[in-house]
Amino acid sequence: MMYSVAKGVNISVQNCDISCNTNTPNKTLEMDPYLKDQTVVPMRAGAFYIQDANTLVSKDSVFHNCYQTSKGSIFYLKSV
Repeated sequence: MMYSVAKGVNISVQNCDISCNTNTPNKTLEMDPYLKDQTVVPMRAGAFYIQDANTLVSKDSVFHNCYQTSKGSIFYLKSV
């Protein structure tokens, strides 16, 4: 959803409703079989990959179904 490697930027995520995957699993079942059956596109991060930013602020936001990533679920931060 968002990828930034800009140096020194200030990023703000406010009042957002973000859904990473529209397929909601039945949470009463074991998650491992569900996740293994999914076609996963390899990603470096979750919904946000942020590198070399000055600040990152997340306020009053809701994130849903962000679980199919190789690193991080919502935010992957590097040198922030």
